[in-house]
Amino acid sequence: MHPQIAASFLKECKARSRRSSTLANYESVLSNHILPKFGTWEAGTVRKSDVRSWLGELLDSGKSVELVNRIIRVFKTLLFHGVVELEVIERNLLLRFKQYERTEASPGQRVNRGAFTEDEVQKLLSVARSHERALIGLLCFTGMRPGEAFALRWQDVDLTAGAATIARTWDCRGKTFTAPKTHAGNRTVALSGWPVKELEEHRQRTGADPEALIFATATGRPMNPSNVRRDIWTKLVKRAGVRSLDMYSLRHTFASLGRVAGESAFNVARMMGHAKSTLVDQVYAHSLQSGMASVAERVTARALGEQPKPV
Repeated sequence: MHPQIAASFLKECKARSRRSSTLANYESVLSNHILPKFGTWEAGTVRKSDVRSWLGELLDSGKSVELVNRIIRVFKTLLFHGVVELEVIERNLLLRFKQYERTEASPGQRVNRGAFTEDEVQKLLSVARSHERALIGLLCFTGMRPGEAFALRWQDVDLTAGAATIARTWDCRGKTFTAPKTHAGNRTVALSGWPVKELEEHRQRTGADPEALIFATATGRPMNPSNVRRDIWTKLVKRAGVRSLDMYSLRHTFASLGRVAGESAFNVARMMGHAKSTLVDQVYAHSLQSGMASVAERVTARALGEQPKPV
């Protein structure tokens, strides 16, 4: 697995404008794990048994299942480059290599993520300060990714119609705005009455320049997720007295509340910008577009204990 294959792989990734976080992940896994082990091996001589044995050694040494699975994904992508782009490897030996399942005994830290209950959502919103409520409510009641919210400008939302257009996301590591990863990520998200009200009040406080970011620093720059976690989210969770889940859990909360409220998986997935899967297409393709606004209204109403507004 000559280092030149890895160098060509990274060069190709940069040429295709892969996200900076993705590039950083590739570089880290290659330099710290794959190349130290297989960097001197001839291309095409690595066998599946060699990889399986090596990964087993990593697990036995205390490496987490999450890290080992990340190595598998990067290694598989690297081999694909060697097969298809460089044609120096005959086959991708990891093509059907299964990732490891995490057990309670598996080492390593797990991201503290889950779905808040309706009671916890109400507690979070009841103690959220005025400048926090619009952001927290938007994430919880639309299933939007934090990076998508940080990239929103006032021109991207129509508060009269109750809709937000998602066409980009904020890449904090790369310090740039990027297009959504998938076609499904480009979407129009329905806004229910509660977040519309909070956004209207937020706009009155911050100004209504169409080009301005809805959520920004004091200097108008995009927000740093680490700072948001430290200065807003961690303190909010503590004040609310709820479980210490990460802020991305608000997205999981939307999915959970939506399903509990009786919304189809297809509609909830569309709201969240998930790429279509074969299963979702087969089972939920008959759902109507008009269901999008219903998802937003019912999730908000269920969490706040109110009657949903007619759509």
